[in-house]
Amino acid sequence: MTIRVRVTWPNAGHPFLPEAGAKITVEADGASVPEVSRAKGVREFSIETVPGKIVMKAEFSTKLRAVGLTPAQEAVVLTAAQRYRVTSGGNDIRPEFVDPFQQHHPLVDSKILTAGHTAILAQIQTDFVNVTPLWNAYTQSGNDDVPHLDQYKAESNPGSVTLTALGYTKGKPLLWFASIPNAAFLTSRSSVPALVYYRPSLQPYTRLDQRHTHYRLNRFLLSPDPSAPASDFLRADRFLPMPGGGTHYWLRCGFERSLAASNKELVMLHPWPSGTDFGDAANKALPGAAQAALRFLWSEKLLAANRFQLSLGRLGLMGYSAGGAVLWRSLAANGPRTSEVYAIDANQTGAQGALLSSWFRGATERGEDPRLFMAVGLHVAQGAQVTAQVAANMAKKQLQVPADRLLSLPRLQSEYANGTIPDFVRVAGGQRAFFTDPSALHQFPAFGRYPRTPGEPAAANPTFLQRFLELSGF
Repeated sequence: MTIRVRVTWPNAGHPFLPEAGAKITVEADGASVPEVSRAKGVREFSIETVPGKIVMKAEFSTKLRAVGLTPAQEAVVLTAAQRYRVTSGGNDIRPEFVDPFQQHHPLVDSKILTAGHTAILAQIQTDFVNVTPLWNAYTQSGNDDVPHLDQYKAESNPGSVTLTALGYTKGKPLLWFASIPNAAFLTSRSSVPALVYYRPSLQPYTRLDQRHTHYRLNRFLLSPDPSAPASDFLRADRFLPMPGGGTHYWLRCGFERSLAASNKELVMLHPWPSGTDFGDAANKALPGAAQAALRFLWSEKLLAANRFQLSLGRLGLMGYSAGGAVLWRSLAANGPRTSEVYAIDANQTGAQGALLSSWFRGATERGEDPRLFMAVGLHVAQGAQVTAQVAANMAKKQLQVPADRLLSLPRLQSEYANGTIPDFVRVAGGQRAFFTDPSALHQFPAFGRYPRTPGEPAAANPTFLQRFLELSGF
């Protein structure tokens, strides 16, 4: 009896999956099996004598060019191996469990044919690959880029949150990042939630091997440093004048600290747009892409280390500033799969009453216990208006909304103007000119802390994001 082994993978020929970097091998009872044919994304092998065990191994690597101070790079971006047990003279072939997953390898889908021509059809899921070492290399391609990666390594706490750079081979955007808190790594849940964050636009890019900067990540992931001197305004925890004039409003947002402090078992995904193009991260492909990202992280042993199966749980969408336009577009496309929405002084908020009312009611009727949270600065009135519209629409349907499921904070613009938010007064250095400064108001919700309200946990005032995560259904 001859057993054919056919190995395939999607998106072959992508820069992260070059044919020259695809190394596929098959062994039968420890002996190498010759390859009999190949095509783009396909390798075939033929086993002429029935063995007791078959092993398929796959390794994908890519080579990228030199850029500035960064020499040419080569890295393995995905590996997978799957064993098969062969019995009954080749009439019974089954994938064996792979440690530590206690099932077949998460990235290898196998179909066994035993009627007629006996064959193993193995498809390797390659929509996402791990490009963390490559990202780290190309963020140091210019002298002015180097300190930002060094700062991240020094100030991030990998024991609390792990950052992984993902290459997306199925479409756009090319790069995604995943923030994985320790609680998600240790989770015992088989369905892991994901919160997708839509940031404001970036400089357009078309490839990984070009200049990038880690600063765009640091700004949102790292926390302000109260000990930073006034000259180090990028790390400061207050509004400071810049050497060239003007004020530095863009304080670090502390997303990693908020994720860790919330103790929620979720992954925060950061699709990395080229300009304003979020591609599949903002259309109907998002749930499938998020599921594929979690599946890949699980295969890399970065997520759900103790689970025997894993799928995408609750899906949340979060947008800040100009990322709001993408947030609303994504919600319109993915409303039936979305359970939580966080709008951080998101642009176009005031025009979303109908969209949010329809989504919130639909999610409630589906039994999803939705959340709509807004942190507002410039858009206080719009936030209040929209959440009131959502509540009124629910009341018409005789559906009650608990107070901690539908929030827009602060509730009044006067809380800024009168200096009644302690953390806003602190970052403004007590200067009343900032209390009505549009830039200060727009930036504060991304990093600021808001006083606890009665009934909430008694810990120190959290960031808006930490508060929303604590109140979430994640």
